[in-house]
Amino acid sequence: MSSLVERKRNAGPAEGTYVPRLPPTAAAAAARTAADAGRADGRSPLALRALIAAAGPVTAASGSGAVEAGAIRIIAAAYGPRPFHVSAGAAATETVTLATVPPVRVAVSHAPFSGPPGTRRTAFRGAGTRDADIARAVAQGILPALVPADGDAADGTGTGTGTGGDKATVDVHVMVLSADGASATQAACVTACGLALADAGVRLRDVPVGVSAGVVHSAVVLDLTHAEETRLQDVQTAASARPTAAAEAGGGMWVTYLPRTRELAHIQQYGVVDGALLGEMLDACTDAASRIADVIEKELLRSVAEGFAPVS
Repeated sequence: MSSLVERKRNAGPAEGTYVPRLPPTAAAAAARTAADAGRADGRSPLALRALIAAAGPVTAASGSGAVEAGAIRIIAAAYGPRPFHVSAGAAATETVTLATVPPVRVAVSHAPFSGPPGTRRTAFRGAGTRDADIARAVAQGILPALVPADGDAADGTGTGTGTGGDKATVDVHVMVLSADGASATQAACVTACGLALADAGVRLRDVPVGVSAGVVHSAVVLDLTHAEETRLQDVQTAASARPTAAAEAGGGMWVTYLPRTRELAHIQQYGVVDGALLGEMLDACTDAASRIADVIEKELLRSVAEGFAPVS
């Protein structure tokens, strides 16, 4: 019985046997070129991840939007406009006027499994504080895109806040289902919020778009992934031990941009970036925001056309 098993065993070619080497496939060549260029996903330094946008995925909300870019997946839902309510404790000490009513309130939360690819996707410590900081930054970028209602004044008198009437507000809830790069994920939160607000019919001067960029080895790179941000952090840590090399450490930013009005609504920067590279980064972000805005506009037009389609 053992002899039969031995005869069926494939021991492979004998020593000295010529084994032909096949030419590399196109995918392998692209992967090798990408590795040489420093980006594992094959993108050029100024290329964005493929963006997929969907309007109206949450039917129970006034408006909603979903954004997917590579491993990033975010859903935003807008509820309102609706009356602004103050808690009983705050009502005794605060006077609520139109000037103190926030036209948009943003809440961001990460799913327990939203960790970046290649890591343990479990809940992380300090998530509540981090989510609150992200929500605050997203809200600051969205506010300049809102259209004030007629009659609003700086002293808090007027007819409304631009979101539907006297002392009215819109609540936007953002759920990060999958993250890949802190700056890129926060920028995608802005884009998802803008899509949700537009889908809800909130009056906007422009749909806000978020874009992130970084400087790696004195070169501007758009839409950093988690792995690329980790390498950038390693470079910053190594450069921190040499004060003279601080300018070589690199850094990054994420911005909220209004493509139609060409306004920079919000910017957050980290690290050390040379002034010339900072301007180059901003130019790259504004150009990328225009490309993202085209995708958002097409999706909104598709959603509107689908809503007015006759029912057969």
